[in-house]
Amino acid sequence: MSVTLAIAFDPAEGAVPRLLTLIERRGFALTGIRMESGAPARIALDLLPRDAGRCPHTLDRQLRRLHGIHHIEVLSEGPRA
Repeated sequence: MSVTLAIAFDPAEGAVPRLLTLIERRGFALTGIRMESGAPARIALDLLPRDAGRCPHTLDRQLRRLHGIHHIEVLSEGPRA
């Protein structure tokens, strides 16, 4: 199942690498990325779970714990592969 997350965050130094590192460590592969600058910055990430046990809503809760995250929205969930 593919998923798209929209994230609003403070554009501080190291913010994007922190997001991407957590996503990969939690078992999701990045398949696409779109970003808008500003304050807060906005990023849309297309993700694919590495196995069926990965839940995008659990990832959402884990990402919200990062410093500087304002808002996360699960925009779409595709069919399971």
